Amino acid sequence: MAMKINWLKRTLKAPVRFRTSKGFGVHSPFAYSFITRVLRESLPYYAYSDQKCRYTDLKNNSLKHPFLNLKRIRLLFRTVNYFNPASALQIGSDCGLVTSALLDVNSEMNILRFACDDDFSAPRVSVCNCIDNAKNADLVIIVTADGNNDIFTFLKNAILEEKPLIFPCIDHNSDIADIWVRLNSFADDLGYGMTFTNYRFGIIVPQKRLPRQLFSVWL
Repeated sequence: MAMKINWLKRTLKAPVRFRTSKGFGVHSPFAYSFITRVLRESLPYYAYSDQKCRYTDLKNNSLKHPFLNLKRIRLLFRTVNYFNPASALQIGSDCGLVTSALLDVNSEMNILRFACDDDFSAPRVSVCNCIDNAKNADLVIIVTADGNNDIFTFLKNAILEEKPLIFPCIDHNSDIADIWVRLNSFADDLGYGMTFTNYRFGIIVPQKRLPRQLFSVWL
């Protein structure tokens, strides 16, 4: 069941998101650069045409993911491209869009896929049957997730290990929204790391060198 969006809350916060998206009021050099040069980058990237073709093919064959539109895929791609991890873990099915976007970043990246119903065959892409076996992943993308406490515990440990977490579909269902809220509460308690979100797409950058801040961004 899709998560209900609080449209009144989003509307009231729209001016703040717009100002933040332009860099106004953002004092952290990291946050300013990340917002203006990654999240809000408008110049085309080398992989955009391939991503559009894949997305269009899925859409034409009625296989399009209900929440992963082309805009979110490109935002995910730019974010992962910025961190450029040697390995990444994907949690949840994606019709192949997320995995393909990761390979667009770096074909040498090792990609683990956990709880993915769809098949994806490519070099360096493998299935992970136990999430604990993915502890060495440098970055985590959470597409979908149920209320499994093992997943939440794994993600908490990833925050402690300062690994970026990307949520491309916070609005997918109540389980993923709940995990997002709980992880940000955990980061609040730790007192470090930055969150960037429009409450549909979100990134947690849990680096100890960064003060704890949440940036509401127009994405």
